[in-house]
Amino acid sequence: MMTYSFIKRIFCYIVFGVLLFSLLFLRSWHLFGPISWRNFSAILLFFIALIFAKKKSIKDTCIKCYILWLLIYLFVNAITGYITTEHIYKNLVGYHFVSLMLLFSLPRLIKKKEQLQIIVLLFGIFYLVNALLTIFQFFNNSLAWEIGNYISPMNIELAERKESLAASSDNMLSYSICSGLNGFVVTNGQFIACFAPIVTIFVLRSEFKYKLLSILILSGVIFTSICVQQRMCFFVTLLYCVILLYYCTGSIKKIIPIAFMGIVLAGLFNVDSINLEDFGRLFDFTDNHRTHIKEYLLQFLSNTEYVLLGHCTVSDAVNNELFLTLGHNALLDSLRRGGILCFAIYIYLIIIIIVKCYHIIKEAIMNRNIITVGLGTIVILNLIYSFTHSDGIPSGSVFFWGTYALMMSSYYIDRQQNIIKR
Repeated sequence: MMTYSFIKRIFCYIVFGVLLFSLLFLRSWHLFGPISWRNFSAILLFFIALIFAKKKSIKDTCIKCYILWLLIYLFVNAITGYITTEHIYKNLVGYHFVSLMLLFSLPRLIKKKEQLQIIVLLFGIFYLVNALLTIFQFFNNSLAWEIGNYISPMNIELAERKESLAASSDNMLSYSICSGLNGFVVTNGQFIACFAPIVTIFVLRSEFKYKLLSILILSGVIFTSICVQQRMCFFVTLLYCVILLYYCTGSIKKIIPIAFMGIVLAGLFNVDSINLEDFGRLFDFTDNHRTHIKEYLLQFLSNTEYVLLGHCTVSDAVNNELFLTLGHNALLDSLRRGGILCFAIYIYLIIIIIVKCYHIIKEAIMNRNIITVGLGTIVILNLIYSFTHSDGIPSGSVFFWGTYALMMSSYYIDRQQNIIKR
């Protein structure tokens, strides 16, 4: 017979599953005005943490530095007058606001390992559903497109392009448009590549069944990254495979002979028969305006006002190639948004985040805390991904800061358990 406490626990997990799904995919579903289901979920978690969790002051240097960056960003744009633009308003409400709510609430609400495991399980299910939907979209399945567009509607331009391609092709090879549940292929590419550890990090467990399952899923992740047809998605996925290999071997020196054996085995096949065109646009860099980023950066630096105070108007950010290009690199995007001071703080923030993740992952590997290793790896992958995309710390990436909050929650739980064991 089910007890009251069991029913209560199941209800809480269902509610949290709905909130997690909303935070990941329902940013386009608006309740009223600019408030989306993502905003509502973050606000709800914030008030639950405020009412039921123990009050604690913020001791995390990374979060303090992020808040400092955000305050200076707002101050600079108040001086230039850009703060009143719709672009900045939407960015604050839809991203920075949500990220701050998650940074406050998640470490206060997640106090037990069981809670964290349920969250990772739900996250993994959502990831696999999104990956399967992406694959079916790649093979032009109409139901997959309908589901994806219902959850996260495409903008009109992308929807029209999808309809045109669907009528003329059996698959989406060479067309970067498969958006899964994310509504936008760039966001989907980041999600597929950076969150791969959530379903594959269990290869580090000692049991053979977990290793085998993780390797099979990883193979599916690599195939999904090809379906997305986003170069950064594909290469970050391969980078993650190298990182995972390092975790398994414990030494870079051991990776070299494994890589050499792979090259030898590849040499047994007819390499000349491999056609890079079979990979679509993944190895085609002719249309990549990021190759001209140095040229655009020099143009930006030639304007003293831009360097000091940034330049963050909607028209320039959308229509001008100069600012569009800089906006596709989170480091330079910080300079574009808030000038040299925001740029300097951002560099410092990146350094302390990398150092913190390194120590957390190292300690977690020693203590066999697999979930913490996976979450820390996701944070690093999101950071790497942001160097060719604007969805990073300057834009208030919910993917990044939400995972960072989960990583710190897992780390605190690990530390508490290790203290009890001692």
